[in-house]
Amino acid sequence: MDSQPAQNRYLPELDLVRTAATALILVYHFAAEFAAAGLLPGAAWPAFGAEVGIELFFLLSGASLCWGRGGRFDARRYYAGRALAIYPCFWVGFAALFLYGEVLHGNNAGIPKWKLVFSVLGLDGYLLPLGANFYKIGEWFLGCLLLIYLLFPLLRRLQNGRRRCLAATAALGAVWLVWPLCCPPPWDAAHTVLGRVFVFWCGMLAARVLRAPRRLGLLAALAGGGAVLALAALPWPGRWPQPAALCAALLVLALAGLGGPALDRWPRAAGAALRWCARQSYAVFLVHHVFLTLVAVPLARRLALPAAVWFLPYAAACLALGAVLVIVAKPVRFVLAKALGAAR
Repeated sequence: MDSQPAQNRYLPELDLVRTAATALILVYHFAAEFAAAGLLPGAAWPAFGAEVGIELFFLLSGASLCWGRGGRFDARRYYAGRALAIYPCFWVGFAALFLYGEVLHGNNAGIPKWKLVFSVLGLDGYLLPLGANFYKIGEWFLGCLLLIYLLFPLLRRLQNGRRRCLAATAALGAVWLVWPLCCPPPWDAAHTVLGRVFVFWCGMLAARVLRAPRRLGLLAALAGGGAVLALAALPWPGRWPQPAALCAALLVLALAGLGGPALDRWPRAAGAALRWCARQSYAVFLVHHVFLTLVAVPLARRLALPAAVWFLPYAAACLALGAVLVIVAKPVRFVLAKALGAAR
């Protein structure tokens, strides 16, 4: 979700994957909400697509941070950069919804006001299993990613040295496999740090081979992803096997990585459009579900048009709203940057 760092050479393949992941999330929530409203038949494939999209976002976050950070690591600069990338848009979006719901309409009057701390930190969606709070936007994903960002300096150190990196990969992979079996209720294992940090780690490793001269890691991801997806196509009871979504995401990232040199030769206008869409992905993530439930679905019910007619206007409106959110949040970002600069 975070923007591509400009410290090293720009990689258009990351923006292509980020845009595709955003589209998968939009399709899933669109299908789920329209199906819940009786406007669209239910389908299983958008749910798997959404899981692939989520895995892609965690992979991209790890890959982007590692690709853009060579040489000496400055922890203060890193944490300031993460705060500036995440909080301005989130605070503006949350404040608008809090003003509308709680201040103007008196919603959630029984929730203690001290729980606004969770919202200010961006952890309200992540902590929702522990009890009601003022969660509005960001879902569990934002809090989970923020906590993984806190761990990034440690994860980065674990990549120093071949043996240490292999040991960390084995340990994180084992936790990722076992955690769904022992995650305590009311938590959903897939919505926790221990359920996602291995995927972020895989993205950090992928950054090493995205533009390496001998990209054997990408070819291995293609082969492994194809093999696991073939297994996932078997008639398993219930949900697909746990590794299937990650392998599908690695497959997408590997294909994009292998096509990266060709993307460098895209027409300038196409490249600029792709980069703009990718830069809106985080803001689109923040606004899309609220806009869908409060505006798009009620309007579709009222006009009684086929659901297929609504998706492209809905996606375009989300992009536009995301761009507006980024613009409105600029003064907040400026103030926060000043504050963080004074702190340093």
